[in-house]
Amino acid sequence: MVTTHVSGTGDTESIIETLLAAGEAIAEQLAETTPRGTYAVNDSGLEELVADKGYHSNELARKLAKWGIRTYIAEPELGLAHGKAERQNKAAVNANRRRI
Repeated sequence: MVTTHVSGTGDTESIIETLLAAGEAIAEQLAETTPRGTYAVNDSGLEELVADKGYHSNELARKLAKWGIRTYIAEPELGLAHGKAERQNKAAVNANRRRI
């Protein structure tokens, strides 16, 4: 499956569209069974996301955690962040950090 996006769309924005397309592809595969009656994909649907550091954002990690999707997104090397937004994102970001 190949998904293309309009130029100028950032990775952290385009990944939601890509995830929706992946979810649709999984649903299509679930509609078809192999001769033995087993599925060629995870019958629980989309559960995890693996991505490189270009896709990392605290907001994305929080949103995907809320949707029940486990993330494995590499983090770019940035300094420590402080403040209200950091506290709100901390649980989702820390969970991703533990997995990577």
